[in-house]
Order: sequence, then C-alpha cells, then structure tokens
Amino acid sequence: MISTTGGIITFEKGVDGQAAVFNGESGVLLPKGLISSNTYSISLWLNPKELTQYTTTFFGSKDTNNWISLVPFGPGQGDTMLWSGSKTWYDAATGIQIPTNKWTHVAATVNNGEVVVYVNGKAMYTGSNFPDIFTTTDAVFALGVNYWDTPFNGLMDDLRVYSNKVLSASEVNEYYTSFVNAEEPGTDEPGGGDPGNNEYGSTTQGTDNSGKQGPGTQNLGTVNTGIQNNHSGTGVQSENRGETLPETATNHYTWFAIGLLLLVIGGNALFILNKKRSNLK
Repeated sequence: MISTTGGIITFEKGVDGQAAVFNGESGVLLPKGLISSNTYSISLWLNPKELTQYTTTFFGSKDTNNWISLVPFGPGQGDTMLWSGSKTWYDAATGIQIPTNKWTHVAATVNNGEVVVYVNGKAMYTGSNFPDIFTTTDAVFALGVNYWDTPFNGLMDDLRVYSNKVLSASEVNEYYTSFVNAEEPGTDEPGGGDPGNNEYGSTTQGTDNSGKQGPGTQNLGTVNTGIQNNHSGTGVQSENRGETLPETATNHYTWFAIGLLLLVIGGNALFILNKKRSNLK
C-alpha cells in the first residue's frame, strides 16, 4: 500500500529515454499537494505487461473517500478510464481498454468539473460534474499503487502533471503525434494503430528485455525517467527529443529530485478492495 516503503523500481528503454519498470509489487510516492485545485491535466505513456481490474497508474487522494485513479482496466466492463470515488463515484470511461505489451499515451484534463480523457491523442470521453477532489494542499499522489488494489505491472514514461492548466485537444494531439512521427530505433512505434481493438483483461506477458537492469543496479541520481514538471512557466521540454509542451505554471521535478521514495506492497495486501465498489454497477 501507499504507506509501505522499501520497494524496487528498475529502468529500461522507453518512448523517451529510460522508462520506469513496475514489477507488480512496488510503486512510487510523488510529492504531496502536486495538484491543489479543480483545474489540472495529467499526461503519461503506459505499457502494461498485464492488466488487473482496478489497478491504478496515476493515483491522487485527499483521503480514502475522495480520490482519482487513472486505471487501464476499470470497473464494470473494464474500460480504461479516469475513475473517482468513493464519496461520489464517477466513471470517465473511454469505451476501450488499452493493450498489453505496447506503448499507449493517456491524458486527462479537468476544468472545474468538465473532464476529458484522451487515448493516443484522441478525446475518448467528455463529461461534466467530475468531483472536485483536490481542495487542500496536502493531497497524496502515487504511481502504480493506491490503498487497496493490485499494483501496476508494466512500464511508465514521461509523466507530466499540470496544476492550474488545462491542455487543449490540439496540444494533447500534437504532443502524441510528435512521438509517433519520430523514429524509435529498436522499438515498435509507440501507440500505433487505433485504440480499442484489444481483448479485455489480457494478461499476456511481454518478452522484450532490451536495456533491462537487475534490481538495485540503477544509479538513482543519474537516470532520466522523463517525469517532468515546471515552475518557470516557460514550457516543459524533453531532454532527448526537443519537443515542448505548452506553457505551464505547474510543478517541475524529476523522480530523483524527490528522492524516489519507493513503496513495497505485501502479498497479503494485494487484493484488498474497497468494499464500496460492490455498489458500483
């Protein structure tokens, strides 16, 4: 769970330099108060090795009854969605499920209750009345883990969080296409093809080990994970590729600037679920 320390994160080639490898037992605790308003954007690349229902990729919570969770395999029929609960339930479902063993770009924007979720540069969900969760400055944020569910098993790359900034549809699409149009030697084109042609609940394991390093061998002070954030308001620029996302007053950091506080999830806690979920559908 989020409060348990001592996990392991390794790294291998991603869509932009090194991607973080989540082993299904560990996650990353991000700074508190990363988002503190009802206007924000989240953008990241995902490459799940397996899909388990309710497993989070990006998670933020004011408390255990007020949270958001970007889930590849959501409740009900299993759509990828921005999910919120549990005082007020909200399913911002995309109508598709992202594939395993393939890079997919997912983004979400919230603008005072107006929510849009994007997959591979396309708006797949648009809705209103999304809950206002981040009303304090001490909300908890994490990657790959939450308080209840099986941790994420797969890769993440180039997480970008914008507080008080709503990315436009054209900005999200331009960012996505800048990666798709760039060559990635030795890897499949990230996010190619139409989303949504995947079988729900696929658990096929990946076999690409290019650049993979064993646990404990990574120099945490030197690896570029692509997780970025910018206080300067001059735009976030990729170190390796040179693309720039639009101006933002959001937080700029790397995983290593915050010390990479890692989490380990005990096996006996992996399948603890929020009992209120039984009332979802």
